[in-house]
Amino acid sequence: MPGWALNSAVDDLLKKEFDKHRKEKTPHPIMKEYNLNFIPYDHPEIDKWRQSLSSGISYLDKETNLIIKGGIDDVWYDLDKEELVVVDYKAQSNNTPVETEAYLEGKYHQGYKRQMDIYVHILRNMDFKVSDTTYFMVCNGEKTNDFFENRIDFKTVLVPYKSDPSWIPNKIIDMKKTLDSKDVPAYNVNCESCAYLYCSKKIV
Repeated sequence: MPGWALNSAVDDLLKKEFDKHRKEKTPHPIMKEYNLNFIPYDHPEIDKWRQSLSSGISYLDKETNLIIKGGIDDVWYDLDKEELVVVDYKAQSNNTPVETEAYLEGKYHQGYKRQMDIYVHILRNMDFKVSDTTYFMVCNGEKTNDFFENRIDFKTVLVPYKSDPSWIPNKIIDMKKTLDSKDVPAYNVNCESCAYLYCSKKIV
């Protein structure tokens, strides 16, 4: 499917903004706003960690011999607890204010939470001390202006999410069994790949 151009633009600008503070070892204003004693985490491979297609974060799962990887948006450093905090940027445009409970319970946000669980799991297996608490940095494009005037004003909210990576080891084992199996998994109505193959078969 086509890329999310506006969302990608917000991501790119946020990364530049946080990299400025990363270099200066200073907190970003959003951290001060939420009374978080954080700074952007400075690591020699932070740029690689953020490239999900070419590198990203990864580790070798010894039990299954699978490389588990992902691409993060950012990592912050908790100066009080001396641990990493995983952050995911999210751009949207919604008429309702962003509230933690509603955001985390959203039907289409369940995958976001699984992503966070996986990022925490991977970084811990890379021998980093990582906080259970992660953050979605939600940038909501406001529609309240009278005119466009070549700009969109954003309201940015931090949504905390307590990650739970406990389900991942067994899921990796299940993935390995599926990959090694000679049986094709059942059709899943929620899977875009399944729908594509199903429609292709009907056309052929």
